[in-house]
Amino acid sequence: MASPIANTFSVWLIVLFLQSILYGIGLLQVWLYFLWYPRDSWGTKGTVALITVLETFQSVVYFMACYQIFITNFDNLPALAVISWLPCAQLGALYASTFVVQGFFGYCIYNLHQKRPILPAAIALFALAAFGSGLAQVVLAARIKFWADLGSTSVRYFTYCPSTFMNGVTQAATNTQAAFALAADILIIVGLCWPLNRSRTEIQATNRMINFLIIMAVNRGVLTMITALINIVLFLAKPGTFYFMLMVESSGKLYMNNMMAT
Repeated sequence: MASPIANTFSVWLIVLFLQSILYGIGLLQVWLYFLWYPRDSWGTKGTVALITVLETFQSVVYFMACYQIFITNFDNLPALAVISWLPCAQLGALYASTFVVQGFFGYCIYNLHQKRPILPAAIALFALAAFGSGLAQVVLAARIKFWADLGSTSVRYFTYCPSTFMNGVTQAATNTQAAFALAADILIIVGLCWPLNRSRTEIQATNRMINFLIIMAVNRGVLTMITALINIVLFLAKPGTFYFMLMVESSGKLYMNNMMAT
């Protein structure tokens, strides 16, 4: 017989495993960046440092939340009924890091499209809207003391109810955040590929290099775009579960890896 918490609490452990791998890759990328590009501007270095701090904070707090669930409050159902600050804090850091990375790409695209600022302005607007929606979700969750107060739905074995939480007061904010993040990712791909495609010449070697850069830009952007899309699909198709967390909680590290690879 399958565990009654296989599609809820167990997802936290799976996400912790995936996050650890992606976070390790990100730290290696950060170390190589400071090793290979010591002459970069302080603005770029500061952005790299900021994204590293945010993702480190998110990883630490997420681990603390898992420890609280599986160790501290093991078999303590009344404690599990209380909304802890830890899930809210790590979610806020995740949305902040996503905003920083999308803002970084928006600035890069602005440098490529200074005569056409509409596209980078749209990216900045969507990124800000996604960040604002994410903060709204965090605030709504933090203001409610008990998970049971989020709605009338209950779980058979414990009162911690993800379906109530995500399908209740935070549903609109969650869907809005994912939709705006997806829109920003699509515009980032367009903004990176458009100037490259217009730079083609009659020299075949140059065109082959341009094709390679376009493929790299698409591959890096499509990964985060697909993550946002799957997040929406899982949230709508699998209510009452935490399957969507596989995408949400991994997205911050993917954005970090994406930015550092660039």
